[in-house]
Amino acid sequence: MTRTIHLMGRMGQLFGETHRLNCETVQEAMHALDCMKGGVRRYLLECTDSDVQFTVQKGEDFMDYDNIGHNLGKDDLIQIGNKLNLTLD
Repeated sequence: MTRTIHLMGRMGQLFGETHRLNCETVQEAMHALDCMKGGVRRYLLECTDSDVQFTVQKGEDFMDYDNIGHNLGKDDLIQIGNKLNLTLD
């Protein structure tokens, strides 16, 4: 299913704020962005090494580690940004 991916804060600045992708999970969305833009995976790994945390939102619900691998369902919107940038924007 084609859905809109919004990257907030620094990720949006680096990789573009809005994307239309055919993906079923957050992992598929990040893999597709990395294939198209390059450097997404490296950026996420560097952030993890620096203890930067991210929020992921589908529709109006925030996802956590327990459900982040689940299918996104129908008509979902994913918003991704690191917590630091979300509080400053």
